[in-house]
Amino acid sequence: MIAAETHKALRVLLLIFAILLAFGGLLLIASSTYFASMAPNVLQSPPSSFYLLAIKFIGIIALAMSYLAYVASRDPVRYVAFIDVFAFLLIAAALLDLYASFVLHLGPLFTGWFVIVRSIVRIGIAFLFIVLRPRQTS
Repeated sequence: MIAAETHKALRVLLLIFAILLAFGGLLLIASSTYFASMAPNVLQSPPSSFYLLAIKFIGIIALAMSYLAYVASRDPVRYVAFIDVFAFLLIAAALLDLYASFVLHLGPLFTGWFVIVRSIVRIGIAFLFIVLRPRQTS
């Protein structure tokens, strides 16, 4: 079997995430004022320059992750460390969502079922990355 065909599902999944991350990162960079204005009413103030900079920085991180996902989609065996880190980040984000919802009682910001479903989806995608990741043959 050709090496390019052995991890086809993983390559497609990484390419989809690269496209989504690039789109989301560009959207955050270009429309940070819009996203800051959609913040919950808990802030009770217009978006400050710190929030705008933080949103733009998250967009820059998303663009960097997009580049790494694209490169990993071309050669998943060589970039298996990125796949492991991406799976870890998905699991950590899911656990952080659950912690914020149930321990810190941030229920008014997001409903409980939304947080649970979002966490299940994140853990499911991380499980896919773990199952599909290249294994060392020797």
